[in-house]
Amino acid sequence: MTLSQSIQFCIDQAKTFQKKLLNLFGSRGYASLQLVEALAHASKPTTVVELSQETPFQRSYSVINKVLNAFGQESLVKVAGTVNTGESVKTVQNIDSEAFSQITKPFSGLFFEMIPQESNRKFRLFALDATSNPRIHARTLDDRSYVHQSNQVGIPVTIGLQTSVLVYLPEKSVEEANWQLPVSLERISTDTTAGEVAKSQLKLLSESTPINALLTVIVADCAYPKFSDGRRPSKFISIIKSIT
Repeated sequence: MTLSQSIQFCIDQAKTFQKKLLNLFGSRGYASLQLVEALAHASKPTTVVELSQETPFQRSYSVINKVLNAFGQESLVKVAGTVNTGESVKTVQNIDSEAFSQITKPFSGLFFEMIPQESNRKFRLFALDATSNPRIHARTLDDRSYVHQSNQVGIPVTIGLQTSVLVYLPEKSVEEANWQLPVSLERISTDTTAGEVAKSQLKLLSESTPINALLTVIVADCAYPKFSDGRRPSKFISIIKSIT
């Protein structure tokens, strides 16, 4: 779907996407869909209450917590260890990446279905990179670590989390603004690396790529295909080859 197509076609495609997205939710499907639409509608909500006040969300703010629990929030949490803070011992909890991937895989599949067809370009173009999200004041957020903040003046290091982002880059059109389609966003926990998370994302891309699809080109940071000792991981390269 492109903006240059008719308004009615875009509306019909949006309704189709909405129905498919609704079918992917289990319990509290309509509330989950409204939460997604509220997140898309909001410019920058800072609290759950502000998010619940967005026009698409027609429920009370307490429903947001119920929606998150419907995704199996408790089953996703695993204990990573304990930290001695001096006054007390704090239990550190992480999100089980494999369990999270199983839940989000159907949604990623829907995003792959919505990837527009190439008109002139002879390949599909994806970009893969790790991005930092500063959370220096989020003291209740587990598994924070030191992250690089490139736009920070002075010492470009802060406390936060990292996310590995795989996006699709559509063909450039003079009639439309440049945009990206996120297909997979995975958090990089402190007990793993960006390369390990990227391998699972590329595997998902490989499984979602039809056999007769165009050549797939992936633009990634030069640090991805190497371990800390400089060796190139054969599994990572083999996944890229299977896609291309």
